[in-house]
Amino acid sequence: METKKFHFTLQPAQAIVEYDNDGAFKQLLSMMKRGERIDLKLFTSKDNHPSVWAESRTVAGFRFDVSSESFDSLMCYFRTGNYEAFEKSQSEPDELDEGTDFQLMIMKQFIEGGVLLQYVPQFREYADKVTASISFLKGKIIFRVNRTEELMDYLRENNQII
Repeated sequence: METKKFHFTLQPAQAIVEYDNDGAFKQLLSMMKRGERIDLKLFTSKDNHPSVWAESRTVAGFRFDVSSESFDSLMCYFRTGNYEAFEKSQSEPDELDEGTDFQLMIMKQFIEGGVLLQYVPQFREYADKVTASISFLKGKIIFRVNRTEELMDYLRENNQII
């Protein structure tokens, strides 16, 4: 009886796929045109682009790398439901300086703009994280940042937490 050996090879060129940010833009615009409420989580991508993780009740989460213009027009949709500015905002994503925490940067901008965030109580939270959110007419931004003494002092100084 003849025995066969199993042989498998992976072609390295096939394993590398470039991210389709244009496809993500079109998907986000489609969600806006349907009037969906979109949940966003912010992060800095591995290649130092400001990015959002977008999802809704009908669409599973996906990454979209943003520019300043596309993020501003995304916020316009969240506040008003108007997507026309976003439709015109398609551009190359901005690049952040090495080590920039996009999520923390935007969180602090909201706080310094006088927005009171809603926080998950500390007794329900993991000891090393702070989770907060802001709700809008057409969506929500969810922040989950590393808890540091410096951050906790900042939040107390800005009357965000007790």
